[in-house]
Amino acid sequence: MSYENSKPVQILAFDVVNKKWIPMPRFRVGSDGVLDTEVYETPPTDDSKNNPSYVLSYDGDNQLTGIAMTISGTTYNRTITWTGNVATEVSVWTEA
Repeated sequence: MSYENSKPVQILAFDVVNKKWIPMPRFRVGSDGVLDTEVYETPPTDDSKNNPSYVLSYDGDNQLTGIAMTISGTTYNRTITWTGNVATEVSVWTEA
């Protein structure tokens, strides 16, 4: 595909919850008329991200046993189960 004469198109979507415009994937039409996409990623500190904080829990053997993730004041937990020195299961996120 040739992009020599292509024109990028930026599409915005309105986030009704946060009442702001957010960028969507960028689209580009090549000289051959084919629509192609380009992913636009914002930094983790951008207002469009939830930017969670994490707390890790360890047992007496210094094995990771839990992850607590907090987003906007709500905490979600995940538990890691060990068999000997092998992590054998990671739970789904549950709200604390």
